[in-house]
Parts: sequence; structure tokens; C-alpha cells
Amino acid sequence: MKNKIVRVLSLLVVLSLAFGIFAGCGKKAEVVTNDGELPFVKLKCYVVGDMSIGSDEVLANLNTMLKEKINAELEVIELSWSDYKSKYSLVLSSGEPIDLIYTSNWCYFYSEGRKGAFMPLEEDMLKKYAPNAYAEIPEGAWDYVKIDGKISMLPQHYRAMSIRAITYREDLRKKYNVPEINTLEDLEVFFDVIKEKEPAMFPFNANIGDMENLYYAYMWQEEGLRPISLTDALCTSSDDPALTIKPVYETASYKKWGEIAKKWYEKGYWSRDILSNKTTSENAFLSGTSAAMISQLSSTVYSQNKAIAKNPDWELGQILLLHNGKGPINNYTANGMAIPSTSKNVERALMCYDLLSTDKEFYDAHVYGIKDKTYKVTEDGYYIYPDGYEAGKGYAFNGLKIQMGMNNPSLNNDDASMSTDIYKKYVADVNAPNEFGIDTPGAYIPFDTANFANQLSTLSGVVKNVNNLIITGAGKDSVDVQLAKYKTDAEKAGVKTIIEDATKQKDEFMKNFKK
Repeated sequence: MKNKIVRVLSLLVVLSLAFGIFAGCGKKAEVVTNDGELPFVKLKCYVVGDMSIGSDEVLANLNTMLKEKINAELEVIELSWSDYKSKYSLVLSSGEPIDLIYTSNWCYFYSEGRKGAFMPLEEDMLKKYAPNAYAEIPEGAWDYVKIDGKISMLPQHYRAMSIRAITYREDLRKKYNVPEINTLEDLEVFFDVIKEKEPAMFPFNANIGDMENLYYAYMWQEEGLRPISLTDALCTSSDDPALTIKPVYETASYKKWGEIAKKWYEKGYWSRDILSNKTTSENAFLSGTSAAMISQLSSTVYSQNKAIAKNPDWELGQILLLHNGKGPINNYTANGMAIPSTSKNVERALMCYDLLSTDKEFYDAHVYGIKDKTYKVTEDGYYIYPDGYEAGKGYAFNGLKIQMGMNNPSLNNDDASMSTDIYKKYVADVNAPNEFGIDTPGAYIPFDTANFANQLSTLSGVVKNVNNLIITGAGKDSVDVQLAKYKTDAEKAGVKTIIEDATKQKDEFMKNFKK
């Protein structure tokens, strides 16, 4: 399972051809553009993530292009990984005019959508102002992004597996003669050695978001469990044909993870202030203060390229937490963009979205930046960092953080020569979801919360207060005591009412399920 860095020179050629279906064989529709009559507007766009150095220059270049095409400029505002959870709802409820915002099944699409935070989008409007995106997005995607029967999100254009990868310092494993790493148990041996031999480095310097990713991945590995879109307190298993909705605190894998987390916390694998730590494991890994990081496998090629560009003597290894050798397939709400209800420029926002998500020139401008300055093109047509690039000192690909909500595999040109074998196997191969994926439709149902809104709000507080202590190992009490408290508090909040109503909706939705 361990994978060394390999050269995969033809990887993205294959990827581009494989995803050609998304781009289509015919001529793209002409977006409504600036014909001299469109008044100038400035579009405000919120993204989730940490923008890189050099983003201002890249955005200025992008805005020059947008002004010429649709007489608009884009203001991009970040909601960083460390505080997007506390700020996201506040931004939407502030009344501030916003034209585009990242959203997804894990980033408040359902909860905020039910509050009326997102503008309903009519199909005729989509066809007119975002014709290429509308044509690319599969028909089955639209059912998942409807709130009260209205399209409320621009979903991702494709389905892919949501596999979490743990990337670690293979060079350090070799240096200290640690056995090969294939499992979490193997990783623990490596972490023990790092703790002893590398005092300036945490084995896993993480924040709460990283720990959420880790426990999600562990529960998937052990029982095929995924949290449902309503709350992290409830989950469903891909192994269960009935897709039964149940509390996480009643599952074996959640308890097991709590015990692992407590042991690792007490060993000092991560900081004691993990609940307030704002540094992601990826950033800590790239800066050399963490021996491992966790991220979506689909995005690790960026981190790996940056790590090797800055530290050519490093070697990287990876392990995946798969369920019987398979990963969960996300539906189309895994990433996307919405137009908030406060927008004054809906049509222009759609025009902008269409260009940024389907037009190669505009896509390159926000993902890769400025040709021959922030990226260069290889003989094989890949985009790579220019000579002399150092991570943290220049524009990092996807540095504007727009791509996550508009990712289009048919337009990506990343050089995968620094990627791992498992990236090639599970991400680059267009057939990977069919061969190595399991559908988890019960996790992404757009539930109507009208009948249990108060209970759900109270339960959210329980999750924040109890769940975070369990998954990080930071709770003072034993895991059994914490689980008992979780159950008691959740039942007081009305979790049984939520489960009963959500189950009825799930059963009805699955009657018409479309992939």
C-alpha cells in the first residue's frame, strides 16, 4: 500500500482525454458577453481556504480578462480553514451583498439553504447566462441541489471518490529504519519514533478540521460509515441496504476511534491546544513541523509538488483508509458555488461562473495564474511551477481558492510527475469510481428540517461540545463516560425526533434516486 514518488508523464494526458466527455465534442455555447451595453459591476466572491502569496497579482490579471469579457471584476474574500465554521453563517446573515460563495454538503449548503440564504436559480436563467456549465452538469445532479424544489447551488460537474490520504515523510521512515507503513497501527510505530528522534516536529500537527477528516476516514474504513448531511451526530453505512440512520455514538468504530485519539493525544502526537490550533496539518507538513498530514487524495498532488519543490531530498509515502479496498463516492454536492440571496448581480455572477468553470483561458488564469510567471508549460503540455519556485514564496496553484467550487477535470493540466501510484490509481483514472468506489446516497439527501429545526439546532451545540473532545482525544473523562454524555445530551436535544423524520424523507428520496 505504501507508495513512493513516481513519474507519471502521461497521467494528465490520459485524464484530459478521459474527462473529455465533460468538455463535450461540439463547440461551446457563447456566453452573453460585454457588447458595450453591460454596466460595470464588481462581484464579491467568498471562498473557503487559505489564499496563497501572490494571489493579488493573479486576481488583477484575471480581472483584466473579466472586465474585457463581461465588464466585471471579482473581489475574492477568504474564509480560512481555521475559522470558516464560525464565520460562514455570519457572513450570509449579515445582509452584505455577495454574488458567489463556496458551498457543499459539508459546508452548510443544506442548513443555510433552508434559511433562504441562497438565490433560487431557474433553468431558463442557467441556460442563458451559464450555458456551458448547465450543459456539462449531469441531469442527476440537480435533484440534490434543490431547496424547496428550487435549484439553489451550482454543483460540481462530475462524481469522484472522497478518499482521505495520510501523507508521511518516507525519507524519515527510512532514516530511522521504521517498518513499512500500510495501516494506522504501522503509522503509530512511525509516530513513536518521530516523537523520540525529532523533538522539533509533531508526528501529526493538526487542527480540528484535520481530526474530522481522520475520524471520518477511520469510520469509513471500519464500517463503511458516512455522516449524513444534517449533522455529524448521525450516520449511515454503505453496507446497509436500508441505509439506516443512526447516532455515531452507538457505532463500534466511533468508540474505537475515540480510544485511539485519546491514546495518541496523551502520547503527544499533536498539540495540546488542538481545539484552538489554526494551522492545518498540510501547512505544518510543508513547513517541516509535522511528519504527516491528511487531505483529500484528489488534492494531494498540489501539496506533494510544493513539498518536493521546496525539499528535493524528501521522499513521501501515503496510506489510504479504504473500506474493503473501496472509497466512498461523493455526489455532486461535494463541492460547488451558490449565489447568495443578497446578490444584486445574479446574471453577471452566472456569466462569471460559466467562464471560470468551463473556459480554458479563464480557468487557467485563476487556477495556475500567469503563464511564464507563476507557471510554465512542459513539452508534454503540463503546467508546472517555474524554475526557482519555493513553497510559501510564490503563487501556489489554486492559490485563489476558487477552483474547489468550480473544479473541472477536463481543464486541469497539473504535472503529476511528483504524484504517487495511488493518486494515479484512484484519482487520475476516470474509471476509478466504478472500479474502486461505493455509492453512499444516504449521506447526501437534501432533508427538509422544518419539523425538527429546533432539535437540530440544539444538537449542533452538543456535537461541538462533546464530539470535538472525543475525536481529538482531548476529553478528560474516559471514552465510555464521554459517549454516555453524548447520548444523554443528544437525546435531550431531540435526536430521536430527528432520526424518525429524516428516515421517512430518506425512504421517499431513495425511491427516485439517480446516480
